Amino acid sequence: MPTKRIINIALLGLGKLGTGFLHVLKDKKDKIKEETGFELRLKKILIKNPHFKRDRIVNTSLLTTD
Repeated sequence: MPTKRIINIALLGLGKLGTGFLHVLKDKKDKIKEETGFELRLKKILIKNPHFKRDRIVNTSLLTTD
């Protein structure tokens, strides 16, 4: 039975760079897994302002200010 190879990641910030990274991650997640054998799992996103309007791609349950 093959071992699951999972990398848990967190984003520190969700400005232009963080949002761009999130888009790339969602778009390329399957290709990354296919080519590397690693599944990337986004666990948390650190944000400064919880009241800021965010892109729809953001799963709000991942947001934290801690």
